[in-house]
Amino acid sequence: MRELTSRAAGAFGAGRARDVGRAQGQALALALVGAVRDAVGMSIPSSRSRSMSWIRRWSRSTAARRLSMTLLTLFAALAVLLALIGIYGITGVHG
Repeated sequence: MRELTSRAAGAFGAGRARDVGRAQGQALALALVGAVRDAVGMSIPSSRSRSMSWIRRWSRSTAARRLSMTLLTLFAALAVLLALIGIYGITGVHG
């Protein structure tokens, strides 16, 4: 947290960094968004902002796909490991 506070102090001023450093959890995210908005100004619109409920729905809708891809990745890594062990066993010199 101290590193975040020192980075924010350089970018947004010491007073704002103290506020950011004390925030926790969701309050930290809100403080960071506020600090960025203060630094950049409202001249840049954020057209891709989403509500937390939309993000939760999206996360739930992709959970099954994420699980299947994680399992596929784990089984693929296991297959590669077994193939390497098999190749080592066949080509190994016992002597």
